[in-house]
Amino acid sequence: MTTVAFTSDGESELARRCDHKIVYPHLREADDLNLAPTVSSTLTLTLGDALACELSKRRNFTRADFYRYHPNGALGQMLSKE
Repeated sequence: MTTVAFTSDGESELARRCDHKIVYPHLREADDLNLAPTVSSTLTLTLGDALACELSKRRNFTRADFYRYHPNGALGQMLSKE
C-alpha cells in the first residue's frame, strides 16, 4: 500500500512516514482561536478529491467499476438501474 500525507508541515512525523507528501501552505484557520481545522480540512478534502478524480481518469474507472466497489447507498441504487 502506498501512503500519501496531506499536510502543511512537510517535515512532520506524518510526512516522514508516508511514501509521498502533498504539502499545502500553512494558512490561518477560520475560527477566532485559529485552532479548529476549518481551512486545513477543506484543503485536504479538495486535494484528495482532485487526486481521486485524476487517478480515476488515468485508470479508466467506469460507472460499472464505481458500482462494483460502492453498491449501496443512493449512488449504488442509481447505478444498479443501468
